[in-house]
Amino acid sequence: MKFKRSRTIEEKIQECLDDKVQNLHPDLRDKLFVELQNVSISSDVAKCKSYVSKLLSLPETGKQTKQYWISRGWSDGESHFKSTENVKKGKVSPYSKEFWTSKINPNTGVYYTDCEADYERNSRRPIRKEYWLKRGYNETESIKLAKEKKEKNNIKGAEKSKNNNEVQKVSSKRCIEYWTIRGFSEVDAREKISQEQSTFTLEKCIEKYGKEGGKQKWLDRQEKWQGSLDKKSDSEKIEINRKKATKINYRTLWNKDLTENGILYLLKVTGNDEEFYKIGITTKSVYSRYCGNKIGKYDYEIVEVFSNNIHKSFILEQKIIKENRKISYIPKQKFEGWTECFYEKPIINYN
Repeated sequence: MKFKRSRTIEEKIQECLDDKVQNLHPDLRDKLFVELQNVSISSDVAKCKSYVSKLLSLPETGKQTKQYWISRGWSDGESHFKSTENVKKGKVSPYSKEFWTSKINPNTGVYYTDCEADYERNSRRPIRKEYWLKRGYNETESIKLAKEKKEKNNIKGAEKSKNNNEVQKVSSKRCIEYWTIRGFSEVDAREKISQEQSTFTLEKCIEKYGKEGGKQKWLDRQEKWQGSLDKKSDSEKIEINRKKATKINYRTLWNKDLTENGILYLLKVTGNDEEFYKIGITTKSVYSRYCGNKIGKYDYEIVEVFSNNIHKSFILEQKIIKENRKISYIPKQKFEGWTECFYEKPIINYN
């Protein structure tokens, strides 16, 4: 006759913590595991659970509440993320288009169209004009009320962020914590943030809206940003430049006070049965800019180099791109800066 092996104290404690209490923060779990080995009830799983529940004041609420996670040792930000994730699981929100397009519209007798779905979901949000239109306001009044509500929400959100910075970090795709709590390594998290911060590049606009439409969309956005910058006082501009002193990007390059050395270069690029020209700017040497003598899978040779400060080099680059738009070229293999290429040597006026 075979006898069932008696479980060890450690196995019973493990069952208590992992199967009965569940979802403990690893650090708290390890601490409780040691503590339970030194109490007289450790051989009884039910009593162990009762002991832990009283010790941690575990709430009777479910995983969809922050308190459930906080009581189990998770931080405020982690608890916010975990509770909202559990609310989302298995549910389609009435604020989503999918919720409505899967339902029959009682007014038409068929499924909601995309436009009808957009109206329904927006009519539940006070920051959208549809919400006010549905309540009897006219178009002008609805736009005004929606704008006022959005501004109030922005003020509340900013104040809330100041008081609860940790929740903000796990909620913003531009924070490392947002990605690490979702299982990404710190290196991958930084790469994700970099991608998020470059969501409005010229390349992405062209991919989304087509060559002409994408360029126009991108230019309109930059002009709008430049207009808002010009309205700022000199002291505000100085502060903005101070904060971004180490970040030379499209926005900062418009700043006339940017005096860091830079070069404008013209390259002849070959490979993949293609031959074309590429223009660009850099604060480094061309070789350092591309970490060698290749651009992606292409070879290149330097045709011309013009040295100046980086702002003037950038302005000249934009002028050349605009004046040579008719000979712009899209390489078969995409690489960083592929929108600055021409199928023949561009005309460059350095004056």
